[in-house]
Amino acid sequence: MKKVIFIARSDIFEVPGGDTTQVVKTKEFLEDKYGLNIQICSNLNEYNKHSDAEVVHIFDMREDNLNFIDIAKDKGQKVAISTIYWDLTHANYVNFLILKLGIFPSSRKFYEFKDLIFNLSNLRKILTFKTNYYFSKKYIKKRQEALNKADLILPNSHEELEIACNHFKLNSKKINEKTVVVPNAVDISLTDNNLNSDINLKEIGQLKDFILQVARIEPIKNQLNLLKGLMDAPDIPIVFIGVLRNKRYKGYFKKLKKLADIRGNVYFIDQVPHENIFDYYKRAKVHVLPSFRESTGLSSLEALISGCEVVVAEKSYVPTEYYEFDKYAHISNPYDPKSIKEAVFNAITEPKNLVNKEDYLQRFSYETVADKTFEAYKSINKKVVI
Repeated sequence: MKKVIFIARSDIFEVPGGDTTQVVKTKEFLEDKYGLNIQICSNLNEYNKHSDAEVVHIFDMREDNLNFIDIAKDKGQKVAISTIYWDLTHANYVNFLILKLGIFPSSRKFYEFKDLIFNLSNLRKILTFKTNYYFSKKYIKKRQEALNKADLILPNSHEELEIACNHFKLNSKKINEKTVVVPNAVDISLTDNNLNSDINLKEIGQLKDFILQVARIEPIKNQLNLLKGLMDAPDIPIVFIGVLRNKRYKGYFKKLKKLADIRGNVYFIDQVPHENIFDYYKRAKVHVLPSFRESTGLSSLEALISGCEVVVAEKSYVPTEYYEFDKYAHISNPYDPKSIKEAVFNAITEPKNLVNKEDYLQRFSYETVADKTFEAYKSINKKVVI
């Protein structure tokens, strides 16, 4: 085997995210180490140009991406799926509150109403004859069939696989037989660069020891509760790096900017080339991603390996065990600004980042990702050669 198609979302380069990095870096390391020819496609026209590929590797379980499974199967191609999946109920609940009601959950009490609001929202969709909403029969069936048809499943963690099996009513024994856990990872060569303390970073000059978040600007990433938690500590700089990906969240961004203006000492940077992002991690004091949903939280992993203290959400919202965030990071409740504040101050006063170890770095390197992915391809395609 020499040729592989990667199926990715249509705006993966226009609106970069953690999946962009995963796709691009997996491609780079597989090509460099194993000589594969990998083509990234997001529509049928692009796919048809490279339909001689022997493996079609789908990233995430979007409807459009999963439609390629039957096409690939008809051509006799093997199909691999990187699920990039997590429980979306909290994320959808938060989106509903901010988009439909104009409120943002900034208290633990909001958690109590999550299931009620989520079910009412789904009832509304049923009454308006929508059929493909999250957790509908059609939504579950589509992903159940996709994962059953796939020759190979490559989740980013054991927790992710468990959630997918539960949500899509899969036979875990059969699914496990064709599963290889391939972690999200960091390009270690980028973390090795020595930070030049004299350089001016875009828009923040030589600012150091700031609170950092690298994530898209949207309710799921929870910038608002981070800012609310640190409103009474304006002497600590906060730097947000990320774009407003979805215009639906303009109101959320407006609230965030207004609160930032009131607090002061808050910096917004739209986008930073990935090879330069590690300068920010190394200069930051704490990276905070108290997200309502992450299948990994790539920026948390990058920050951790860069030597930055890290704050993440609890295990319901992110795979804390597989990536050992429960050991190396500070844990917070994303609904509660006070919990986020406490985790941030614990990270400042009681640092616990101990991951400067060879085994941890190697475990979450793209070299390891390439090795695991290539061996997985070999297991489903006997034509695989180096």
